[in-house]
Formats: sequence, C-alpha cells, structure tokens
Amino acid sequence: MGGEPLSVCARDWNNLLRELRNGKVVEYLAPCLGSPTRKEVDAAHAKGKILDVGILSIQNLNAVSRERKFLWAGLVISALPLHFLYNSVLFLTTQANIYSAIPVDERFVRTGYFNTSSLHAVAITTLPHASSPVVIESDSAQHLVNTAKSIRDKFNETNRPRQISAADCLRAYSTQYVSSRGDVLIVQSPPVSQPLVYIKTSDRVEESSDTIGGYTVVDEMTPVPKEMIYQSQPRSYPSYEWTCSPRVNKTCSVDHQQQYIDNPLTWKPYGQSVQYCLSEEVPEQCQLNFSLLFAVVVVISNFVKVVCMFLILWRHDKSALITIGDAIGSFLDHPDPHTRGLCILPPHLIQLLLERRQGGSQGAPGSGFAPAIVTTKNDFLNDPKSRQWRPGVRRWWHAVAISRWLLCSFLYLVMFLIAIIFYFEGLHGQSTGWSSLSHFGIGDVVGNNIITMNNSMFATVIIANLPQVIISYIYVLFNSLYTCMVVGREWTQFATNRKTLRVSSPVGAQRSTYWLQLPYRYSVPLIISSSLLAWLASQSLFMVKINVLDDYTRTVQADKSILSCGYSPGAIVLAIIVGTLIMLGAALLGLRTYTPGMPLAATCSAAISAACHAPEDDPDAAVLPVQWGVVSVKDGIGHCCFSSKLVAPPIPGQMYA
Repeated sequence: MGGEPLSVCARDWNNLLRELRNGKVVEYLAPCLGSPTRKEVDAAHAKGKILDVGILSIQNLNAVSRERKFLWAGLVISALPLHFLYNSVLFLTTQANIYSAIPVDERFVRTGYFNTSSLHAVAITTLPHASSPVVIESDSAQHLVNTAKSIRDKFNETNRPRQISAADCLRAYSTQYVSSRGDVLIVQSPPVSQPLVYIKTSDRVEESSDTIGGYTVVDEMTPVPKEMIYQSQPRSYPSYEWTCSPRVNKTCSVDHQQQYIDNPLTWKPYGQSVQYCLSEEVPEQCQLNFSLLFAVVVVISNFVKVVCMFLILWRHDKSALITIGDAIGSFLDHPDPHTRGLCILPPHLIQLLLERRQGGSQGAPGSGFAPAIVTTKNDFLNDPKSRQWRPGVRRWWHAVAISRWLLCSFLYLVMFLIAIIFYFEGLHGQSTGWSSLSHFGIGDVVGNNIITMNNSMFATVIIANLPQVIISYIYVLFNSLYTCMVVGREWTQFATNRKTLRVSSPVGAQRSTYWLQLPYRYSVPLIISSSLLAWLASQSLFMVKINVLDDYTRTVQADKSILSCGYSPGAIVLAIIVGTLIMLGAALLGLRTYTPGMPLAATCSAAISAACHAPEDDPDAAVLPVQWGVVSVKDGIGHCCFSSKLVAPPIPGQMYA
C-alpha cells in the first residue's frame, strides 16, 4: 500500500465530502427552529419588541417555545463532535525509515575494505578563538567504518539491496520521510575525501554552525553523535541533508535538488561524484486505523441530530414565519393592531414607537437601516409631519444590522491575521515566493511544517480540526448576512412589480421558497466557496501520524514516532484568497442600490406588519399577486400597504399613516 500520497488523498476527499454532506445542516434547520410563530410575534409586539423573519437570529430564541430552544441547542451541539471527530474515525498512519547513507568506493563493495586514508587524522588542537584546548573526537572515523561494514553484511544476509543510478538515488532519498527504502551505500570514485570528525570548543556556538579546516565546530557541552553526518532521522529537518553536505560544497542546497537530478554528475555528496547507489528496499507498512472512541461519539452525535431532525419534521409548527412571504401572508390575513398607522416608517422608528406605546424597555436593535424619514427621536414622537414620504437611496448594506457587519468583519480579520502568522511562521527563514509554496504543496508533510508539541491523540485531533469548526460557524453568519441583503431585494421589488408571495407552504398562486434559502445565483457560489474554504482549512492545519522504523530490525520505534499537527503555507494562502473573496463579495453586494419606492423593512417583523394593513375589500390578497403602494387617501393622509388591488406609488412630501 502506498504511503504518504494515499494518506493525503484520503484525507482530502474525506474532508471535502464531510463539508458538503454535514456542514450545512445547521444552516438549513436552525432558522426553522428560530422562526417565530404568529402568536409569538404578536406577543413580542405587545411588549414593544421586534423579531427577525427569514434569517437565523439568536435573539428570536428568547421568544420561541422551550421545546424549540432544546431542539436548536441539540442540533448545534450535536454538530460539534462531527466537525471535530468525523474525519478522524478512520485515519492513515504513514511510515518513515531511519537509515544510514555511507560513502564507499567500489573496492569496499567487492571486498569490504574501507579506505580511510583521506579521513582527517585524530589530534588535539587549539583554535584561535578558543579559550582552552580543543579535543577532537577520536572514534568518528572508526564508527563510520563499522557502520558501513554492518550495512554491507546486512545486504549480503537479506539480499534486499538494489543498485540504482545516481539520479534515481537522489530522487528516492530527497524527501523528509522515506518509506520504501532504507540504508544506502553511495559508491564514489576516487575514494571518499570527507572529514567526519568534530571539534569541541568552549566558546558558545550553535550546533554545526561553523566550519574550520573542514571540521565541524560544536559547543563543548554538546554531545557529538557519531551518526550526525550520515544517519537520517525523520524527526530532524532536513533528514536528507547528507545529499548535500554544506561543509564540503558551500554552493549546494537541499532546497534545489532538482538541478542535481537533472544533471547527476554535479551531485557530489561528501565531496565526490556518485557512480551508483546500493539501496535497501523496505516493505511499506501504511496502516488504516480505526478509533472506536471517536466512532462511538460520532454515532451518538448523528443519532442526536437525526432525532432532532425527526422532531422538527414531526412537531414543526405550520404557523412559523420562516420567510418574509410567510410573514406578509399572515399579516395580510390577520393584521396586527400594534403596527397600524406606521406604513412608511423605517424599522428603527417603528421600534421606538412600539416601546413608547407599550412601555417596553428593549433598546434599539442596531439594525443599521437607512431611515426613510430624516428626523430626531423627539420630532418623530411629537410631530405628525415626520410621517411625510421622503424617498432616498438605500444600498444593500443598509438591510444588514451594523452589529452583524461588525461581527463578520471582526471574525474575518481574526482568521486573516491567524492565517498570516502561520504563513510567515511556516516560511521562516525561506523565500516567500511561489517556489517555496510549491515545495510545501497543499496539505503535504515535508518535515519543516510540523508543529512541535507533545499532545495526546484526542488533543491533536481537536487542534487540527479547530479552524474548520470556526469557519463552518462563520459561514452561517455570512450566509445570514447575504440573506439579509437578498431579502431586502425581494422586499423592495414589490414597489414596482406585482407578484405572488414566496412562502414555505404555498397556497393558491403562492410560490415555494428557495431550496437553498437564497436564489441559486447567490447560494450556489456561496456554498461552493464556503465548502472550498473549509476544505482548504483542513489542508492548512491537519493531523500528522508517522511511524518511525529503526534502521536494522525495521520495527516501529514508539519514542521516535511522530504524532502532531502539520500546516501548509500553500493551503493557507489559498484559504486567505477564498475567504477574502467571500468578504469582498459581501462588500460589493452591499454597494448595490435597492429599487426605490418603499421603506426598507428587510427582516424586521414590525416593519413587515406595518406594511400589511390591507383594505377590507381585499380579503384574499395573501394568495394573489400583490404590490405595495398607496391604496387610499383620507383627509389628506394616505395609506400604503400590500394589496392585490390597484396601487399608486407614494408621493414625496405627502403624509401617510
């Protein structure tokens, strides 16, 4: 079974399918539970309060029944474990081998004789900048010889080596986690000329940070591992540094291996050209793991969600005002006396008047609507002339509460800043160009994109899936933002077009609501972009589980295996772009202007109610094509509402009630 590529592919499709299957359940069902019934709307208006119609609104939960509150909570809470654990019930563990890469000559391959004549002699010396004598490790060369002979003997016993060309050798080992190959003998000619000893100095220097006369200088307090030069450790990046030892060839870089693959003669590990390699073939042990605990949690969460969905369908109140069409139809059939005479007032002024009439204490909802009447609070409450119709230009952003705009903008900025921090942290010390991003790929593990942490499996899964959970719930907010603007468009079109109401349960000539809440030209791009963003988030931060096999028995070394989170700068950049496009799309839509001719009620229950006091001779208006406009004028004061009869547009300066 393939190793890392299969793991990445399986994780990618699993995350994408999860977002398409599960990510939108809350968005579709939660608004139904938060939609008030006509009885609940009347009760709120009687208390001087308003409710939202047609969008997911947290404030509506204060007005709905206790049963629907519990169902709403069950639906939202049951979605959390699915977001966090669903794609971790089955997960792949990939493999990485510890191996040694030893430079030898043809004579060693045939006879086992290792020519050490070109290795540096063992001595005690003092460096110019050292404060005390320096001891050169005396057994490095012998350790190298012993390791080379051990590998040759293993090859002879197991018959697992394979001769490969220099280009194939470099291609196979120029990766952080090697799963199908192990120890390798690099056959070079002439004999190896590589200093494989270390100098210890009392001066504080970083490990392998300097070279003097070919020796590697390290701190005297730092243990010198004999395998430091030629043994590959998956936990150390880059594990394939031996392919391009900077102590011999200063122009060599492990980040530009392709040039050596294209021209193998220029590849000189340990200072010499490579004739060929003897490479150990290792069976891959990619594992498909099943987490019983996560599976149980996911099954329970799905059961709770299904029960909630069943109860919603079984106990669904047909009188719930899910769309503005539902609200218009209900108020046309049974007008609300609390909003009589307020037909052209904007929502925030209707809110103030309801509070004054009912002695309510609820503050202004901060809806951010552009007022149709330019006046102060006191003028509005005392001067009837303030009810004169004064049309004005209203943009789409006026239909969205200022608090909702601020919340969406704040969450976008927070996620943007976090993504930028991870991006630059991931490319720390490297170029930030596209070449560096292509090195990381999308959701790939390359060694230097793993977060160092010692967490349990559960904690790692939670951290890896946290961005997806946050983005999923941010999507719900952005969907409500888009819905507010589109609902405002549907509302204002009644000023110039006569059409039937779009309701959740059509009767007569009424139309059914949109399957995806919004018109397809808005909902489809939004769903695709949000699903793509959630998928990119899953590739930006993801769980990494790698079993490290030792270099002799090829058994898993638990203490050296890797369980952590990886991050992908390339996926982060793409996630930033998609998230910015979603935010930019909302901002650009907000600049559009609504059809003039009627007050902007949007989702405000009281403003919708105020526009639905139809004439007594129009009892069936709710099931017929309707239009908003002036239906009567009495004593110089007109009245505007929805009606199936002939209506006229309001006249600027004319008073309406």
